[in-house]
Amino acid sequence: MLLNFLSQTGRALCVSASVFFSLFCVDALALTRAEQRLEFTAALASLKAGDRGDFFTREARLRNYVLHPHLRYALALDHVERSAWPDARAAVLHFARAQPSSAQAASLVRRARFRLRDDNNWRGVLDSRAWPGAHDMPCLELRARVALGEQQTLAESDRERWTNINWSADCEAGFTALLANNAVGGADLWARIAALMDRGRLEGARAFFPQLSNADDALLTLWIAGHNDPEAHVNDPLIRGNTAFNRNMARHFISRWARRDPLAAARQIARFVKAGRYDPDTYGDMLRTVSVRAAVDYRPQASKLLNALPANRHDAKSRAWQVRSALRAGDWTAVRRHIGAMPDAERADGAWRFWHAIAAQKSGDTKAGEAALRALARTRSYYGFLAADAIGERYNLEIEATPRDSGLRARLQARRDVQTAREYWAVGLDEWAQRSWTGLYRTLSKTEFTELVTIASDWGWHDRAIAGNANTSYSADLPLRFPFAFEESVAAQARAQRLDPSWVFAVARRESGFRPAVRSGVGALGVMQLMPATARAVARERGEPRTGSLLDPARNIQLGTHYLAQLHQRFKGSAALASAGYNAGPSRIARWSTDSWVAGAGLDTARWVETLPVDETRNYVQAVMAYATVYDWLANRRIDVPLTRRLGAVPRFD
Repeated sequence: MLLNFLSQTGRALCVSASVFFSLFCVDALALTRAEQRLEFTAALASLKAGDRGDFFTREARLRNYVLHPHLRYALALDHVERSAWPDARAAVLHFARAQPSSAQAASLVRRARFRLRDDNNWRGVLDSRAWPGAHDMPCLELRARVALGEQQTLAESDRERWTNINWSADCEAGFTALLANNAVGGADLWARIAALMDRGRLEGARAFFPQLSNADDALLTLWIAGHNDPEAHVNDPLIRGNTAFNRNMARHFISRWARRDPLAAARQIARFVKAGRYDPDTYGDMLRTVSVRAAVDYRPQASKLLNALPANRHDAKSRAWQVRSALRAGDWTAVRRHIGAMPDAERADGAWRFWHAIAAQKSGDTKAGEAALRALARTRSYYGFLAADAIGERYNLEIEATPRDSGLRARLQARRDVQTAREYWAVGLDEWAQRSWTGLYRTLSKTEFTELVTIASDWGWHDRAIAGNANTSYSADLPLRFPFAFEESVAAQARAQRLDPSWVFAVARRESGFRPAVRSGVGALGVMQLMPATARAVARERGEPRTGSLLDPARNIQLGTHYLAQLHQRFKGSAALASAGYNAGPSRIARWSTDSWVAGAGLDTARWVETLPVDETRNYVQAVMAYATVYDWLANRRIDVPLTRRLGAVPRFD
């Protein structure tokens, strides 16, 4: 109301007053940056509501705002969505010609081309490739060419997309039309079917039955049956011949069988060898698959199977699981031997440096083990902290702040592209903020970008500062890399749930880098990346009818810490197991902790983490535990809970 009044009154005065007085009118009507942000957000809301009159009133007040071009983009986009096509086309071309290389132009033209598609204007779809700001849209253009009869076969440029498991709706429509016209050859059909079968997409594979001959129909029927019951079909006469197709199907059956009974699958491989059905490469691939599956499933026979694999059939994954199987069993001589046999590049990894040193100590070579641990302890990492604990040394947590140049800083903050990125972030247009940041990374010099990282940190744009620091030479700037973001909420909720705040900070940093608006590919939301279903369950547990906005940091942290506390209690106070449960789901963690191999033998948690069967979860737990250690030190410049004690021992489960 006040802004409207000032604007209307000011305009009247400026129209009737002298030029001198009108200069003062401009100053009187100038908005502060905070007011500009509010007015900008209100203008977008008006446009979304269909009130262009109010939008124009507010837009006029923002001509000097750095995000004013985005309002013009939003208006053109509104024309695409609401106006008759001639008006929409004119609006798009006007904007795109003015800013042909901008991200907004590319986005706008893309949306306009989708409208042409929705209107079945296929010629327009192809003609619009020449518009300013247009980028290739292969699936859309394929669909247009097929609809216009300009493409009647699967082109070479389409083949990579053809074997992708997930097609976009436009590729689906274009490829389906080609299939309906019997325009896809047998080799391409089977390439698609194989890709689907390898990912267990049986319904997608079944859709190809109408395109197959009777002989091929029988092969696909066999493949689907063998996917579900491999042991019953692995010796079918149809795949006994040593052809590439038969070898591929047999590998698939063995891989599926290994999920249920790796030893039985290994015996079948031996029968293949005895019968001379395939070739040594095929047998080696099959045995490696079976051996790794046995290790991932914690089968006691995994080490035997992996050790039976010829050296030239091993790869990085099978060598890693050879070590992990020996670790799980506590066979330190084998741990040392297997790591020693790795190629130099693999052996240099922090994991194998640490476990090789521990294995040396366990095997009686104390001097070599201690020397290796001392070298590793100089690194600031999960394994460096473990190594320091093993020999009683302090962690390498000295800070080296990123240097700051006040002159460069002022010049950067005066740049329009830097201000644009900041304002996108400030008004909550997260996608555009991220795009603007990426543009800055590509255009600034290394020195300029390093300074920009410190600027973003000072603004509180922590996720960009954290990610940006990885592209600078200042990894020891720990306060920048590990900010106490949303400190008030984290401290209050950690206290309410009786959790270590360092651990809560570590989880939030790993999950989102403290980016409130982030949405994962699977639907997790906000600072602590909560799945909506999990958030609803936690809210009900708290006696609250609604979750509220999961993009609100305070609410997200409240529900996230409550869920962490549930997991912490479920896993008997183990932060490591609770972290694994937060990432992979609690039911899987219980299963990974009670197998007969461990048999309640008091396995130390570092070994348990190292042998987790899912790479993502293993890396997640190691990162969270290391981050918690850093936050612990930053809180008071001392370590209250060493990493080894933070990990503890795997609790016993009934």
